[in-house]
Amino acid sequence: MRTKKRHQNSIQVLFFLLLSVLVLTYSCKKMDYIDVAKVNITERFFELPKNADPILKRIVEDLKQKNSLHPFVEQFVKNEGLPVWKY
Repeated sequence: MRTKKRHQNSIQVLFFLLLSVLVLTYSCKKMDYIDVAKVNITERFFELPKNADPILKRIVEDLKQKNSLHPFVEQFVKNEGLPVWKY
């Protein structure tokens, strides 16, 4: 009788322990990441700092025109990442 009760108690403890771990795991997950698919990659690619040099602005405008004729930005970002338009 005693071992049966001990066995039942250990199953209850194990169940509550497992339940606690699951609750803590799923409730403590942070969702602080940005889903890249939701953000327009093309806009981010051509985003310049406000104090960008006029020559750099001209280069970016030229790249925008080329991208409108032959889209290359999404593939470029997948392979190489986003550019850093600062120097």
